[in-house]
Amino acid sequence: MDCSKGCGLMGAAWIVKDEKGRVLEHSRRVFSDVKSINEAQLRVWLWVLESMKSLRKNKVVFLSTFGDIVEAIEKPALWPTLQFEATEIKRELQSLEA
Repeated sequence: MDCSKGCGLMGAAWIVKDEKGRVLEHSRRVFSDVKSINEAQLRVWLWVLESMKSLRKNKVVFLSTFGDIVEAIEKPALWPTLQFEATEIKRELQSLEA
C-alpha cells in the first residue's frame, strides 16, 4: 500500500502464488478519498478477501505488511482501537475455508 497526501489516494496490490512460488493471479488497484491509515488497511483487506472469493480461492495463506491489523485480528485485546476493522475482516474471513 502506498499513501500520498495524507492517504487521500492510495494504491495496493495482491499476488497469489502456488506452493512452488509461481505467480498464478495478481491485481492492483487505486483507492481514492481515503481518510486514515486504518480505513486504508480495511479497504485493502476487504478488497483482497472479495477478490479471493471471486476467484474461488478457498484455502489461502495471507502475508501482509499490515502487522498491526493482523495482530488485532489474532489478539484483539492488544489493539482496542482497531476492533472495528478487525471485526469486519474476521467476518469476511469466515467465508474462506482456511
